[in-house]
Amino acid sequence: MRDGQRTAGATLILTVLIVLLLLAVVLATTGQLALSASRSSADQNATLQAQYVAQSGVARAQARLNLISKLLDTSSSVTNASNQVLKTGLQIPDGTASTQIGTLVQSLCGVAYLPAPIPTPTRSCPAQTRPRRAVC
Repeated sequence: MRDGQRTAGATLILTVLIVLLLLAVVLATTGQLALSASRSSADQNATLQAQYVAQSGVARAQARLNLISKLLDTSSSVTNASNQVLKTGLQIPDGTASTQIGTLVQSLCGVAYLPAPIPTPTRSCPAQTRPRRAVC
């Protein structure tokens, strides 16, 4: 009987160790899945934010282009109270300075100042793609 009790005690210890090992594996796997889900959520959030920024930039560009198109459209006309036919749109004579154009746009739009222009990106060529001068 004594050998049976020793075996039973050893079996119990071995069983507890195996259960603890399995529990540790389950906890480690759960932790990895939670971290992975968190990273995936952060990546999706960043992607969505970038998409919203891009869409708002496109919408802003479209709004500016529509405004410019309306300002420069002289094909339509309106009749005032004196039955005079007036062309709509911004009519700019040749040789007008850009400051005068800005003043005309401000008065047409009824604003005190115009937004700053969007800078035009400059493109620079890498040194190896520039043409070399002939040396005489």
